[in-house]
Amino acid sequence: MPRAAAPAAPEAAQEIPWHAALLRGGLAPDRRLGGRSLDQASTYSFLMGFNGAARDPLQHALPLVYIDPDAALAVLRNTCAWAQPNGDLPYALDGAKEPTNLLFRPSDGNLWALWLATEYAVATGDLAAFDEPLGYHPTYGAEPAPLREHLRRQFRFFVDEVGRGERGHVRILNADWNDTAIQDSGVEPDVMIARGSSVLNSAMASWVLGVFAVSRTGSARRRSPPKPGRRPRSFAPSSRRPGTGAGSTVRTDRASRRSARRIAGSRSSRGRSSAAPPTRPRPPRCSH
Repeated sequence: MPRAAAPAAPEAAQEIPWHAALLRGGLAPDRRLGGRSLDQASTYSFLMGFNGAARDPLQHALPLVYIDPDAALAVLRNTCAWAQPNGDLPYALDGAKEPTNLLFRPSDGNLWALWLATEYAVATGDLAAFDEPLGYHPTYGAEPAPLREHLRRQFRFFVDEVGRGERGHVRILNADWNDTAIQDSGVEPDVMIARGSSVLNSAMASWVLGVFAVSRTGSARRRSPPKPGRRPRSFAPSSRRPGTGAGSTVRTDRASRRSARRIAGSRSSRGRSSAAPPTRPRPPRCSH
């Protein structure tokens, strides 16, 4: 259990272990997809009956990388199994555990998966975890693929299908973190979805894609991950043309393109298709 002490905030000695216990207590086994989910619960789960948004388990699992990395990996695998084989990550799982977008199609879901994968790789050095096969949601009828291939497909979906809006930022689709951004914008919804963009998601992408590129999360070769805190190359995307629809093309910087090629070179999957990670010896974990 993590501990904290700060003369200016003595309550941290109780608050940090308390919140860590609540976080780990929210982990739930998924008997359909395997692995474990970290459901937001609250109104979404208990009143509306769905597990969402997809960003929620992914962001909530980030601190688990440092206090329970096995659980963080299980959440990453479970949430990646929600995605379609083309890398499109749905908004939620409904009450029957079926993928659904409800009314929302935000453009940041893939970024959270890439961030959690990168955080796990850099903190643990466990690149072998990304070679393990992972099944897709049964509704898709798709063959399992290594976790790194799931991530490669999500990267490509974000770059090629989400793309960029009229003014060069990441397209908003119909929401970023603000579920009501479209209706509050004063712009016609169809125009906003096709050509509008999100400065918030652009800022996030400029950091996440950079660290994903240098994390070697998608590398088929066994190299040591970069040291924690290493500064990535800057991510400076440039459009071949302004994006006007789902097929907009985005050209990333050299580091991000290399990352995509490395992920594409991953080994074929074999055997295991559950979202639960196999048991293996772990390298020394970061102190906390």
